[in-house]
Amino acid sequence: MEVVNKFAPLAMAWIMFVVGTSTSINQFKEVIKFPKSLLLGFLTQVVFVPIIGIVIAYLSPVSDAYKIGILLLSCVPSAVMSNYLTKTINGNTALSISLTAICSFFSFITIPFFLGIGLKLINSSETLNTVIIFSVAFKIFLIVTIPVIIGLIFKTFFEKIVVLLNKFFDTSSFLLFLSIILSAAYIEKDILVTGFKDIGILVFIIFFSIFLICQSFLNQFKLNKLDKRCILTENVIQNNALSIIVGGMMLAKYQGLLVFPAVYAIFQYKVFIIYILYRTFKYKQ
Repeated sequence: MEVVNKFAPLAMAWIMFVVGTSTSINQFKEVIKFPKSLLLGFLTQVVFVPIIGIVIAYLSPVSDAYKIGILLLSCVPSAVMSNYLTKTINGNTALSISLTAICSFFSFITIPFFLGIGLKLINSSETLNTVIIFSVAFKIFLIVTIPVIIGLIFKTFFEKIVVLLNKFFDTSSFLLFLSIILSAAYIEKDILVTGFKDIGILVFIIFFSIFLICQSFLNQFKLNKLDKRCILTENVIQNNALSIIVGGMMLAKYQGLLVFPAVYAIFQYKVFIIYILYRTFKYKQ
């Protein structure tokens, strides 16, 4: 867990800085001109997804470590990769980047709030008192919210440099994100295979529960296909790296805690690879 507590927060700060440099004030202005999609995306990501996670954790007949893993996973905002995947499947990339940035900005409030509720409902021996909530919120604020703001400011004043270094920013953030996931998998390697057998079906259930419930909700509104595609991608692509970091900071004593985020990370990208291959084959016909 040493790598989670020392290296990962610094890596996440850089990743969120890159998220900040990926957007701009003008981009926010364009998205805000048609706020319905932004508001619906924000609502599903920071309210619907955590609630779905809490319900599934409450109902699942698994250990506390796995239940807390579900809570951690569902409480975090979307990952940096959601922006790339949205672009790949022809979604609204500007909306995707805006949602990632905004949900990340407020994560220092939303993560402790829903995590605290979830821990109480699953009757976990672990509880979040006011001091712990403030401490976690402050740490999330430092490694997520502040870097997003700095990245946005940097993009505003040094846009030419950002454009010049754009490929480096994207590559480095992806590699760091991947390294956090792989580090967690290595830390839990002794129980990862067993854990996959135990929770593989549960990962499937939570992924498609989020997708189907959020899709049913969004279908009640007249959204264009690009916006809907973007929002659903933001909903199902979770920031597994951040959930691993938060788990490492707060609940490192639980063996197997990092298994669920690691397994979900592998599963979510497999689903998108299959979908992208399907779209590629379909449009070649």
